[in-house]
This record gives sequence, C-alpha cells and structure tokens, in this order.
Amino acid sequence: MVWKPRRQQNGRKANAKVATLTWLGMIALVSLTPTSTWPALVDGTGTIKGVVTVGSRVDGVNMNEVVVSVEDITGDFHHLIPEKHAVMDQRGLTFIPHILPILVGTTVDFPNSDPVFHNVFSISAPKRFNLGMYPTGVIKSITFDKPGRVDVLCNVHLEMHAVILVKSNPYFTTCDQRGEFTIPDVPAGRHRVQAWHEAFKPVIQEVTVPARGTVRIHFSLTERLARRRYARPQAEFAWIWQRKRGPIRGDAHGDAFQSTEEVSL
Repeated sequence: MVWKPRRQQNGRKANAKVATLTWLGMIALVSLTPTSTWPALVDGTGTIKGVVTVGSRVDGVNMNEVVVSVEDITGDFHHLIPEKHAVMDQRGLTFIPHILPILVGTTVDFPNSDPVFHNVFSISAPKRFNLGMYPTGVIKSITFDKPGRVDVLCNVHLEMHAVILVKSNPYFTTCDQRGEFTIPDVPAGRHRVQAWHEAFKPVIQEVTVPARGTVRIHFSLTERLARRRYARPQAEFAWIWQRKRGPIRGDAHGDAFQSTEEVSL
C-alpha cells in the first residue's frame, strides 16, 4: 500500500486542526500549572514601614517587645515554617526573650541555662503543655500549631513569665528600640495592621499597600492595661488554678496537668 498525500485543501484543513489542538493543549498546560500559595506573587508586593510611640507616662517600656502584624492575610504558609527552631532560653531565672512572635507551626526550644531545675508550662488555650522538671543543659521543645497568645510560666520560680504570640501569617515583626519597624513583601491591597504590647490595649489601623513601593504608618499606644491583665505573676496563676481546678502537676516526662479545664485569666 502506497501512501499518497492529500489534496492541498484537505492539507490546509488538517494543519488548521492540528494548530487548534496544539493551541488548546497549551491552554490545558497553563490551566494545569499549580499556582503558588505565596500571596506576594499574585498582585505585587509592597513594604509597610512606620513607628510606634507610647504616652509620656509609660517609663520603662521596652520597644523591642512591641509586635506589629498584618492581621487579615490568610493562606497556607506551611512552606515558610522555619526549619531552625525558635529559642526561649531560661537564664538568670528569666525567660529570654520575654516576648516571642512566631509563625504557626514553629517549634520552640526551651533550654535550661540556669544551674537549677525549671518546669516550663502553659495553661493558655492555644497550647497547653507541661515540660516537667529538668536540669541545666537540657533542651525541651514544643510545636505551636494554633494561633493565639500563649503565656509561658515556670512552676518552680514564681516570678518567671513570658509570652509567645503565634501568628497565622508571616507578615509580622518587632520594633527596634526607637519604635521603628519594617514589614517587607506584603501583598498589595488594603490590610488591617496591629501594634501590640502586653502592657497596652492593641491598636489597629487600615492601610493600603501599593503593588510596588512603601506605605508608612504611625501607631500611638496610649491606653495602658491594668497590670493584673498582662503581667500577673506566676504565683497568682498557680493560686487561681489550685483554688479553682486543683494543683498543677506534671512529672519529668511532661505529663499533662491533673485538670484540663481552662482558667479565666
């Protein structure tokens, strides 16, 4: 059987059909290409810069403990969870740093750098845990898988207290000592930005982030909270727990508390 070429007219039709299929195939390939979950790639990104100031009657405020965050961006940021663990040290009977903002899913190490035993625990709703008693040189870790505020305490040393802020997106930062901050690569659009310090009522402002460039914002923290609402000593936490729910218990393996009910703080 000998193959014979088709007539020219049919050939043109055949070529047109092939071209159409090829074009449709390209469309299919484009439509099947997975999109990134990183919002910065969608409509361009901009930078939020600004400064946080406090009133005149707030001497001793550590501006490094002010956390500025974009509150309304949602998405899957699992790929941005740092492989390197965050660290909250125990040194000089103090948690260092006192305020630690992290992305949800981050693991935090709690090394004991003191020559005494510590017992790190929390009864906060986003993450309840009890690491139990452990000596100097030992590191224990916890992964924080829900957003929210987690108050960290020591059941041995009543004065120790710190806060871990678990954020749902990576657009957050802390201020420098002058109160200045920068949040880069924020998806363009209108967003709600919050300035937070444990001693003050949070302040939220709306800003429009450009697709390219920088938007500036100024926060003023003026409404100071009563001390019992933000820095209640661990002794008071323990007293409330023991009076309302029973004693705080946990062994060296970090067993759960005897009571699992939430205490209103």
